[in-house]
Amino acid sequence: MRKALRYAARGTGLGAVAYLIMMAIQPSYALASVRAIASLLVLSATIGVVSLIFDSERLTFPVALIIHLCVTLLLVFVRQIYLGSVPSSPLIFLVTFGLIYVGIWVVVMTTRHLQVTEINRALAKRNQRDL
Repeated sequence: MRKALRYAARGTGLGAVAYLIMMAIQPSYALASVRAIASLLVLSATIGVVSLIFDSERLTFPVALIIHLCVTLLLVFVRQIYLGSVPSSPLIFLVTFGLIYVGIWVVVMTTRHLQVTEINRALAKRNQRDL
């Protein structure tokens, strides 16, 4: 349960950042209603929880990624329907979704790389001290 809450919080943070970027690119997003913002937070937290799939030892990373991508796409589309803003152009919707998805993955992977590098640096320092 605790792990799911952590993933939900991370998802919410990433969703908020993605939404702020969308506001910067397309200012009409800044005129969002409380309903739109609340649904974004729920969506982001849900996607964060869905990200627990990457901790599964039964699935390979590519399979988990495809499942995550499909579930995320479905959740985003359901949110669009909920808000009554079904995309007029499926191609533009998919391209925008894809760019955002890849952008968030770049952030996640960079963050993980920096964390692993810091842990390795601390371990190397401790190992030198122990010699």
